[in-house]
Amino acid sequence: MPADTLLWDEDACLDAIKVFVVAACKGAVKSGDVYRRKGSAVPATTTRPRILLAPVNELPVLSSPMGEESDTAQRQRWAITVDAAAAGAWTIGALGQTAAPFVAGAMDTPTTIRDGLVAALDALALAVTASTTGAAAMGVLGDVAGVSLGVTLTKPAGGAVTIEVVDDNIRRAVYNWGIYTVRLLIRDTPSAERTPSAGRRSVALGIAERVRLWFQSSSLPVVNGSAYPYRSDLLALANARLSWRQTHAPRPFSEQDAGGWTRGVALDVDFDVPCALLHDVPSLDTIALAAVPDVT
Repeated sequence: MPADTLLWDEDACLDAIKVFVVAACKGAVKSGDVYRRKGSAVPATTTRPRILLAPVNELPVLSSPMGEESDTAQRQRWAITVDAAAAGAWTIGALGQTAAPFVAGAMDTPTTIRDGLVAALDALALAVTASTTGAAAMGVLGDVAGVSLGVTLTKPAGGAVTIEVVDDNIRRAVYNWGIYTVRLLIRDTPSAERTPSAGRRSVALGIAERVRLWFQSSSLPVVNGSAYPYRSDLLALANARLSWRQTHAPRPFSEQDAGGWTRGVALDVDFDVPCALLHDVPSLDTIALAAVPDVT
C-alpha cells in the first residue's frame, strides 16, 4: 500500500504568495527582496524596499474541532514479482476465477514464468488488466474502481514470489479547512538621511495598498485582455491551494537598522487552505496478504 499523503505544503504556500506579491509590486520590489523572515536574521541595510513573509501561525488554524472523512473508490492495483523459478504448475486467479496453469519447464526463467502468468490471466477475459512491469514483475489493475480483485497465485515447490497490493480499492481523505495567516512586513527607509532609490520618502504604503487590493481582486488577469488565468487562480497552483480570505488593517512598524531607522507597514493576510491526509483503507485482500505474506 502507498504511504499516506499530506496536502499542506508550507514551502508551496510561501512560494505562491511570493510570486503573487512580486507581480503586484510591478517592479518596485525585486524577487530576491521578498523572502521568509527568520527569527535570527538581522535585516540588511538597504535603500530598496523589501517584503518579509512571516507566518503568524505555523500551521493552518482548523475551522472544525472534529473535521470530516470521505472515501473515494479507486482501481485496485497489485504487483507480483517472480523471485525464483521452479519447474511445475504456476496458477493465477482473480475475481473468484482461476486461470489454467502455466507449466514451467526446468529451464524456464522468472521472466518466462511471468509472461506465462500474464497470458493465463488475459485468457480469462476478466475486468482486470495484466501488464509486465519489470524483468520478472507484473501488475494487475482492476478495470472498475472500488472492486477488490482477490488475486491468488500458487507455485510449485522451490518457486518464490512477492505479491502485494500497491493501491487499494478505497482512498480516504481525513480533511478539514484551515486558515493560514501570513504577515507581510513591507520595509523601506523613509528617513531624511537615507532616501530610497525610488526617490520618495516612503514607498511602503503605496506597495501595501497595491498588494492588498490585488489580493481582494477576483478577476485581475495575468495577461491583460485574457480571460484566464486570473491572478487569484495562481495562489492555488503548485500545491499551494490558497484562497484569499481577508486582509487585516495595516499596522505601521519601525526598527533600528545599522544605526538608522527602518520603517514600514505590516499586512496580515488570511488564506483558506484545505488540510487533508490521504490514505488507502486496507481491504480484506491487503489484510489477508499481511497475515500470510508467502503465497503458496
